Amino acid sequence: MSAIFRCATLTMLIVAMGGEIARGDHIVIDFQSLERNNAGDNYAGSLYQEDGFTVQNMTGSDVFAFSRWGTQSQYYAGSTALVNRYGEGVTRLTKSGNGTFDLLSIDIAHWSVPNLLGVQAVFIGTHLNGSTVTQTFNLPGQSTLQFWTVALNGFSDLVKFEINQPYHTFQFDNITIESDGLLAVPVPSGMVLMGLGAVLVSIRITHRKRVGLLCPETQTTI
Repeated sequence: MSAIFRCATLTMLIVAMGGEIARGDHIVIDFQSLERNNAGDNYAGSLYQEDGFTVQNMTGSDVFAFSRWGTQSQYYAGSTALVNRYGEGVTRLTKSGNGTFDLLSIDIAHWSVPNLLGVQAVFIGTHLNGSTVTQTFNLPGQSTLQFWTVALNGFSDLVKFEINQPYHTFQFDNITIESDGLLAVPVPSGMVLMGLGAVLVSIRITHRKRVGLLCPETQTTI
């Protein structure tokens, strides 16, 4: 029996214990931990961390740098969102440990209404190789609040992402990031039994050779 097959059966054991292994998922930074059930404009400092990412106000470092509307406010747009309170502010997103990431989309809405003039948002991503990608979105004037989802194109392999608001402030929420981590997905009980059975058969066959049931890269003998 090949070492590759023994590695595969070991993987099936992992499947049987916790579910199948799958790659890819989306991390959504939604700021829900900042939710407040009031009608005020609640200050949030200049630094926010969620799911291994840091959102930092690059224009100010005081307690008033970021804020969010309470759920009872007339300017609450249906979800807790962050606001850079500086009129020409810059907000930066980075991954903990200086890792790279792929950005998929972001939601933005006016800070308050009515706002019939519209707002321009400028998104700048810096790639690992030092090059940059820029995308502009013009948030149309509105008399009622709603979020707009901006699909970000080419914002992959980033080391940082910046949100620039040249003229007016706006709310931003649901920063969606592609993750390359491993996920455990539940599988039917029948598949669990099949996985265990395959592992037991593999152990039986290889017992005479007294070879450990390990992947080729870490194979040892006993």
